[in-house]
Amino acid sequence: MLTFFLFYLFLLPLEYIQYKIPKGPTGLNYQTLSLFFLLLWLLVGQRRKTPFGTENRSVTSPLSIPIVLLLAWNFFCRWYGGTQYSKIDSVLDPTSQNFSQFLQYMNGFLLFWIVLKLFHDRRWLNWLLLAIMASAPLVFRAFRSDFRGGGGGFKNELRGHGPFINVGSNELAAYFLYVGLFFLIYYLGTRDKDIDTQSHPNHDAPPMVPAALQRLLYLGTGGLFAYGVLYCYSRGAWLAYVIGMSLVGVLRHRFLLVILAVAAISGPLWLPQSVRDRYNMTENEEGELESSAQSRKDFWADAIKMWKESPVIGNGIGSFKARVGMDTHGVYHRTLAEQGVIGFAFFMWVWGTILYMAARLWLKAPVASDRQFGFALMIATVALMIANIFGDRITHLPMIGQYYVLVGIGGRLYANMMGVAALDDEPGQAHEAAAKEPEFAEKELRLVQPATPAQAFEPAPPIAPGPATELNVVGGHAKDMNVVRRPE
Repeated sequence: MLTFFLFYLFLLPLEYIQYKIPKGPTGLNYQTLSLFFLLLWLLVGQRRKTPFGTENRSVTSPLSIPIVLLLAWNFFCRWYGGTQYSKIDSVLDPTSQNFSQFLQYMNGFLLFWIVLKLFHDRRWLNWLLLAIMASAPLVFRAFRSDFRGGGGGFKNELRGHGPFINVGSNELAAYFLYVGLFFLIYYLGTRDKDIDTQSHPNHDAPPMVPAALQRLLYLGTGGLFAYGVLYCYSRGAWLAYVIGMSLVGVLRHRFLLVILAVAAISGPLWLPQSVRDRYNMTENEEGELESSAQSRKDFWADAIKMWKESPVIGNGIGSFKARVGMDTHGVYHRTLAEQGVIGFAFFMWVWGTILYMAARLWLKAPVASDRQFGFALMIATVALMIANIFGDRITHLPMIGQYYVLVGIGGRLYANMMGVAALDDEPGQAHEAAAKEPEFAEKELRLVQPATPAQAFEPAPPIAPGPATELNVVGGHAKDMNVVRRPE
């Protein structure tokens, strides 16, 4: 089942391949059927034992409650919108487009729960990252097949949708944004010796890929997708990427600030003409916004007017398009208009909880690679939140699904850090099993050279604490943050 999920994750953004897969007997596509069987597997196999024979507690997350509330309110608002506008079909009809859109919205959060509940070993979590990177070459190849060159001036024909069928270049840019940022940041801060952290490997897990190769894959994925962000011609994605990398420079890698400054100054010398034209299209010579940017301002103003009509519960999901004929081109304005203050609060609660878990991992996790994962997830989340100001970059499953997998990995590492449920390959699992079963201790925890009662040991020299400057704190200059550097 775990191997099947890796294949599912690999295929998730490749929508052009998914459409070639036959539908199920009920008309449901393979994604919905796959998630159904994965959830059923989790319900049946909820109680399990670790490889050491100890029973592992159920994994919980602070993100679960806000997700449940958000989904329940989303369903209510879809139903309410259907009762107010004849153009909106009933979400209670399983064959309706409204119900299909709800399933797609819900499936992203289901991916978070599946990763949280199904994966309990660092090797398997590591292979989830490898599965995401495995799809990157095909995503990039599909993107390049749409590419028409960037040496001349900008025109809309240059913009492609890559592997996506139902959405366009802005959503593709958002996908490149969060995946590329995450892996590039992970590459910058993960050292070779930090990747393989298993003390007690699970023999049922797949083998570890060499650390040097993994870091090369991180860099390759981050570099390819940075190129994709540039040539998707999405100004919102450009802004989010620059802000994300600036945060990395301020909080961790100061040399990036120099690189960004040099790139900004020398941009006219190396940026292709099409990119410069797209950037300059934001305003004309009279300082007025071009049509695309101006339309967003108009839609946002209409959304605020609608919100004021029903500020608490909103007007129902789909109501803005039913009235205006277009989307709000901004998730936050649409949420306010259609789901009111209650829906907006639940939505921001989810974002805030993800940022909280990622920041806690970055600052408190005992394993260096976990800290770096939390830092990369935090920056990718901030960038994705910025991108959602300018359009819907959160509901289309092939585009956003791998983000929720990354959040699921972060949630599992967070549960391990907080002592909610230890990973199977944590040293504490073996010691717990040894305490309960003496024969396990004799079998698995052997001393390399057992001591005899007659042996005498030289007393260990005292370790004097180092100066305060040797503590790597936020904003410090050492590579490995938050780790006490022991004196030589």
